[in-house]
Amino acid sequence: MNLFLFFTSFILTIVSYGKSKFSVFAMIFILFINIFLILTNFSSIQKIFRRCQHVLLILILLFLFLLVISILRTNNETTLVWKILYGSRLLFFTFGTMGVFSSLLMKNKLNFSRNVFHYLILPSSIFIIINFLFYVLSIDPFSNMKSGNLIGNSVTFEAIFGFQIERPTFPLSVGINTFGIFVGAILILNLIFLIFYRLWDVKRLSSALFVGLFVFILFLLDTRSIIFGGFILLLCMLLLKLQVYKFLKVLFFGSLFFPIILVFASFLIGESDYLETIMRSKSDLLTGNNRFFIWAFVLEELSSFKFMHLVGYGELGHYGSKLSYEWMDFFKFSYDSPEKAASSHNTILQLILDTGYVGLVIYLAIIYKSFHHNLKLWKQSGSFFNLIIPFFIIYINIVGTTEAYFTDLASIVVFFLIMLFGLIFNNSYETKNH
Repeated sequence: MNLFLFFTSFILTIVSYGKSKFSVFAMIFILFINIFLILTNFSSIQKIFRRCQHVLLILILLFLFLLVISILRTNNETTLVWKILYGSRLLFFTFGTMGVFSSLLMKNKLNFSRNVFHYLILPSSIFIIINFLFYVLSIDPFSNMKSGNLIGNSVTFEAIFGFQIERPTFPLSVGINTFGIFVGAILILNLIFLIFYRLWDVKRLSSALFVGLFVFILFLLDTRSIIFGGFILLLCMLLLKLQVYKFLKVLFFGSLFFPIILVFASFLIGESDYLETIMRSKSDLLTGNNRFFIWAFVLEELSSFKFMHLVGYGELGHYGSKLSYEWMDFFKFSYDSPEKAASSHNTILQLILDTGYVGLVIYLAIIYKSFHHNLKLWKQSGSFFNLIIPFFIIYINIVGTTEAYFTDLASIVVFFLIMLFGLIFNNSYETKNH
């Protein structure tokens, strides 16, 4: 029953992110499911609050509340009822998730590989497959495929496979890059399961099929930073398989400085004829597809301190601060409302604009503490499960160089899903072994 309710809640949470006249009804339905999960697992949630690492749990919940407040303060022109429903969906989903995980923990269902597959990999993978099938069959229930999202040919697909194909807009998502970030995150989970899980059973074979399909989808989407990030993490996983360990910490800290590395690298390799074949133009390579200009506008804004920099401008902070008007011309052929849709294209900068320096500090504390705690547990237990959070964090850092991770509800859901899963089940491991 828990698996069914959680699976339904998770899928519907993401599906209802699509813009449609049914979204309000879908959100209300989801809220009722999650409230039911919270009420039926309330005692288990209370026990988790008493048993889990309090510092990390408090940080995660603080970050959750900041994102919910950011949603309530959204700069998008919408009604108060919509804001409340939209923010409540994330809040209740997170606590509903805690209810499911804590219930499993209290019932001593500690089969980590099964839980990782059922609760982290399978629901999201099935959602991506449904989205892909809808695209192939031209099924468009939410009329998203005709929205003003970025179009054009996939130059990566052409460079690899030798023929042109238009970048698709998937019907159950609201943007090419945001959906690519989500697909990439689930791809990383499947790669970890495929490489480090020891048994060749249905779960591992399924992950192998998911990996093949999701790589193909990323080539279709032409999301090069995600493909690049996935390739780096795949190499890291293979090195770990060969028992080479020390580079992980270096990669974690190094990935935080990828924007600086990218700027210098772009100028150094800007004359490469080969790299130009997988970029849309020479200027695309030299300017990071106009990212460098956008970052310069944001950094100029942040160079003179304002109180709003401390607490953020709310969701769509780039629009609320009027900064996006500086770069909207870069995206005038890509979006219907580029001043809203075109974010700062960097996770750190966008977090500052949306939630302020307060949100950024809390987020950095979460990823630092989670990374080191899970790395320590992995060295003790050797369980592949403890590699999920370190690799996931590095993935966010790499992809977050050129994309804003926390602008998409589906990606936000995956973040809290993985962090809470790790927090609760790591605690169960430590409790069991002490």
